[in-house]
Amino acid sequence: MAVTIVKARTLAYECPAPGGEAARLYRVGHIMEFSSVAGVYLLAVNLLAAWAFAHDKRAAISGGWRVSEDRLLAIAFLGGSIGAKLAQMLLRHKTRKEPFRQQLNGILAVQVVAMAAIWAIQHVQGGFMGLAIGW
Repeated sequence: MAVTIVKARTLAYECPAPGGEAARLYRVGHIMEFSSVAGVYLLAVNLLAAWAFAHDKRAAISGGWRVSEDRLLAIAFLGGSIGAKLAQMLLRHKTRKEPFRQQLNGILAVQVVAMAAIWAIQHVQGGFMGLAIGW
């Protein structure tokens, strides 16, 4: 059995001295980079959740392979709760399944509270990434 060792390539960023315009621009660039990646991820997972609900609705009508409730809830838990809830309401799909509906509403509530907490921290501390990194 052969073992191959792959050396990972790392990117080194030179951080300017704390304080001053260069350091502020460095932090703003990283926050914007994080926000962009997070925004694209949330858009993708919410579109995936809406597609999964639509696919499951079509399968329920035609008698095809269904998407499991666990998988729908997992997609919602990973950030697609808004897309899942909108698709549930617009498609009128899984609105009467009481345990599922309560679980989806619970996931959505926890994520809304988490986003409100992050917004509050940003508003009070002047930036989430600055708080997390210690600036």
